[in-house]
This record gives sequence, C-alpha cells and structure tokens, in this order.
Amino acid sequence: MKILLIRPPYVIPKTSVYGNKGVPSLGLAYLSAALKSENHDVECMDAYAEDMDCFTAVDSAELLSNGLTTEKIVERIPHDVQMIGISCMFSNEWINTSRVIKAIHAKFPTVFLVLGGEHVTADYEYILKNYNEVNCCILGEGEEKIKNLARQLHAGVKDLSLIEGITFLDKSTDSIITTEFPYRIKNINEIKTPDWESLSIRKFLDKGYGFSMQGRRTIPMLLSRGCPYRCTFCSNEKMWTTKWVSRDIDHVVDEIKKYIHLYRIEHIDFYDLTAVVNRNWTLAFCKRMIEENLQVTWALPSGTRSETLDFEVLSRLHQSGCTKITYAPETGSKILSKKIKKNVNPVSYT
Repeated sequence: MKILLIRPPYVIPKTSVYGNKGVPSLGLAYLSAALKSENHDVECMDAYAEDMDCFTAVDSAELLSNGLTTEKIVERIPHDVQMIGISCMFSNEWINTSRVIKAIHAKFPTVFLVLGGEHVTADYEYILKNYNEVNCCILGEGEEKIKNLARQLHAGVKDLSLIEGITFLDKSTDSIITTEFPYRIKNINEIKTPDWESLSIRKFLDKGYGFSMQGRRTIPMLLSRGCPYRCTFCSNEKMWTTKWVSRDIDHVVDEIKKYIHLYRIEHIDFYDLTAVVNRNWTLAFCKRMIEENLQVTWALPSGTRSETLDFEVLSRLHQSGCTKITYAPETGSKILSKKIKKNVNPVSYT
C-alpha cells in the first residue's frame, strides 16, 4: 500500500515562541519501520520539522501552530496515497490536529484515515463520535496493529469488524467496537529499529535540538516499554498497560553504535516512561556503557522513580555518561500519595 504517516505541527502558547525547540518523532519512526518491514511504500511527514520557523495563529486562542500550515500539509500529500496515519500524542495539540484531519478528508474523501497516540488512546470515544472523517483508531502500542490494518486493507477487507487491533464507530448501531488483538508486543527486541531515514532527523541533529540537551547531536531511544505503576494522573495504563519490559542490553548498544556511525550522535535521550525499575538491569546497562566507552552522553528526561536510585545506582549512572535524570515527586504528603496511587513512602527516603 501507499501509506503516509503524519505528525501535525506543535501547538504552543504565544509566549513560548522563543523557547520552543521540537524533538524528532520516535513513534512515527517506529511505525514507519514496522510498515516497511512488510514492503509497504511509506512516506513520513513531520509537519514541525518541515517548517520549524513557521508560526500560525490557532483560531482566536492565545495559541500558535508551529510547523507547516494545514494548507501546505494537504498540498504535500501524494495523490495516490491509500492510507494516512495521523499521530496525536498530547491533548493540547488536538485543537489543531482536528483541523488537519478535516482538511485532509475534504481533499481525499476516499482515503482511509487512522489515528493513534496517547491522546487518541485516552479520548477515542469522543473522536470517533464527533469526527466522521476518521475511519478508525489504534489504541496503545501501534506497530503490530498498524501492520495488520495495512495487511487487511491491502487484501481488500471492507468490514472493519474483521480487522483485528482497531477501534471504530459502527454507524449502523452508533456503538464503538474494539476488535481483539494482543495489546502489547511480547518480545520488544523484535521491534524494528526506528526508520529515521524517512523522517527529517538530520534537521534536528544539525540544529542541535533535543529533549534534554541543546547544541549537541541528540537522538531519542527507548530502553524499555511500559510502567508497573498506576498513578491516577498518568495515561500510561491505558496506553501501555502496567507491564514493564526492558530491552536486551546488546540490542540497545548495537542501536547506539549504528547511530554513531550514521549520524555522528553525541547524546541520547531515553524516552522511557520509567527506565529505572529493575535495579540489576540498570546496573548491568551502566556497566556495559562504561566498558564500551562510546563517547556519548545520555539522559532520562521523561521522569523516573526514586526507589532504586540509591548511591550505587546514581554513581554508576554518572560514570556511564548519564547527564540528567528527572525526578517526579508530585507530593510529599503520604495522604495525597495514596490518593494518586503513587505508591511511594516519602518518610523512608529522608
């Protein structure tokens, strides 16, 4: 199939123009690699990367869309595209992403539109009932599900109820249906390496844009997927479930070496939900990084738990090149910690 994957522009407050530095779309890179593994003709459009210095007002709100305008996004869509996948990771972006969806459907009314990402997983019922332009949503981890969707559409399947791993609105009954499919991939080491060649990765590298580091050639990666905790304010449980799985250390190191060779990277941002869960795995990874001496630094900018960050672990993190960790304390109150299911006893960490 001819498939286009789109990350719409960022949506930012007008006051954030000068402080906004975008990051590459790791999710799209994974999805593109998955689809290409089945020989689909895949293109990616990172609307932010394609016009980083373009800012467009979003309606009458004090917001700006940062990236390609909606008109330019539509103009760049191949005329022979058969399926378009649109990512929406954050709820603040929906105000603009919804406009992009409507504009695409207006010009390509017969093209199959599928949505995915954290916001979509959290709010799919509202999306499907209010946006008829959307054919279906993919909830949670997307690689195997989007592969199956493309496979079935290519085979000519029209009845969405026969396609596993999707969520759609049955218009005859006005009910939302989610078809059966394994929610998580069992062996994350079998997931294809992100397809950065189809995205504008060099634009980020050359500008020195990164999540935790500015001015260095930074690339995002994952050490693990999932989080075993159930904090009430987090979308993790819906998106990833509470199953935490770490990658094989050899697999991670090989990917780092690949990026050093291809892109001359100097720094890695690990986007893990909670990387430091298994103390032994963390120490083993640090030991391997020290032994390899790859001359790259790395960080955990997304936030991590405090329970396993004792003196030995923190020392090894530093020795292995870790420049930053982000604590997520939320509260020092035992009562509030219990209410939000943080599952941390602050008294024991004085």
